[in-house]
Amino acid sequence: YIQVNLECKDESGCYSLLIKYAKENDLYSEVVCKSGLVEGMSDCPKKVCDSTPICINEFEQPTVIIRINKRYCDGMDQKEILEVARKWWRISPEKASQIKLALAVYNGVVKGVFRVSGWEKDISGDYNGRYEMIGDIADKKTSDRFMKRSVKGFFPKGATNPIRYFGI
Repeated sequence: YIQVNLECKDESGCYSLLIKYAKENDLYSEVVCKSGLVEGMSDCPKKVCDSTPICINEFEQPTVIIRINKRYCDGMDQKEILEVARKWWRISPEKASQIKLALAVYNGVVKGVFRVSGWEKDISGDYNGRYEMIGDIADKKTSDRFMKRSVKGFFPKGATNPIRYFGI
């Protein structure tokens, strides 16, 4: 157990300070994931996720999380989710070459799990040198492990980059 003494005016302020402390001291997954706290829930700091949170130590291979909030529609099947998740992204070619798994997320919840075999750069110029993922739907065991789980804690409030890398 870790005891932290924080001075704050209200519960939501304490919650924000706790998250900040956790991030600064490499305790983020311990505090946010294992406790069931959800970052950004200032109205109820002790609220538990609707979906079980994924913790950083669960990524056993290089993984990318891709937010597809603007492209996702309810009722999409896995092939449709793969199609919207795979292109066109500004990514680090060095990091991309290491990625083996991709999680497509909508509103912080995993909607698709994909095995990545590579990335191809747009050479037409239509997409400003962005990349598309080459891959396929992950096996059932891998999909079941991550599907419908929360990654909300991995995207800080106000973050605009739809890409997050893990294990790289």
